[in-house]
Amino acid sequence: MTSRKPQTEAFIAAVGHKITSCGVVIHEDGTVTYYLSGEESPEKKAKVEAEQKAKREKKAAQRQENLKRSQEAAEERQRQIEIAYKKQSIAEALASRTMESSRFTYTATSEVMSSVVAAYEKNIMGATDIL
Repeated sequence: MTSRKPQTEAFIAAVGHKITSCGVVIHEDGTVTYYLSGEESPEKKAKVEAEQKAKREKKAAQRQENLKRSQEAAEERQRQIEIAYKKQSIAEALASRTMESSRFTYTATSEVMSSVVAAYEKNIMGATDIL
């Protein structure tokens, strides 16, 4: 084994590696081959692992956020469908302009019907402001 040059060790350390072995091979034809082997320093390994972990955590957090937004959107769509269904039910009930309560029959005019629907809509919209 040959002695290592300080410049080589400094360069290798600067890029986050550690020399594990090095040497020179002199071939029969007189050519020379130099070799150097190494591995990442523990600090470099820790840094790479920390970066990978941070990326995985960021990805997982993004998936969770997307899932949450998707669920909220689905809940809002469901709420809007329920409101539309209730409005339609009231409108259909008022369309006959006749409502029975016990022994009495009430006949509503179109003005009364539109007032009832408006009051219902106002009540629904007021309830959504609370949410």
